[in-house]
Amino acid sequence: KQTNSQITKISKAKDEMISMVSHQLIPQLTATQGFIEILEQTDDNKDEVLKLSRSATARMTRLAQDMLNSTKIQAGELELERELLDIVSLVRGEVKDLSYAAAKHEVVVVVNAPDRIMIEVDKIKFGEALFNIIDNAIQYSPKQRQVVIDISPDSIRVSDHGIGISKSELPNIAKKY
Repeated sequence: KQTNSQITKISKAKDEMISMVSHQLIPQLTATQGFIEILEQTDDNKDEVLKLSRSATARMTRLAQDMLNSTKIQAGELELERELLDIVSLVRGEVKDLSYAAAKHEVVVVVNAPDRIMIEVDKIKFGEALFNIIDNAIQYSPKQRQVVIDISPDSIRVSDHGIGISKSELPNIAKKY
């Protein structure tokens, strides 16, 4: 019995890892591939495209490191590296990293925010969460529509025209996928 239980646990852990890889890394790989395609097609903005590619590659490296540390997450031992930063700049950076995805889906991303809002947060982990939320808004919005991000000192609100999340699924939003 214990052997079957161990096999079941290992299989479940493997399934969770595959799910995490597909949910986290595939959008990054797609973005990097898009940046490379832009480089192949034009001589314009090579420095900017290389910078975006480098950013997406760095994000994939961090995601791979996070996957390796998944046991710390499950054990509640994840350490946050909080720092004071401008959340408006962070959001604008994530939007810039998603510019290829937005263009590909014919979606315009609009950021409404003051010049600067300073908060204390783990830049990498909060950035990953923002990236995923904005990426989902882009992916599930109809073409020729806007994704609007409103930033205030109290909140960040991402609005889109996608299908949304049903009220019955809202309690599950923070659970593993």
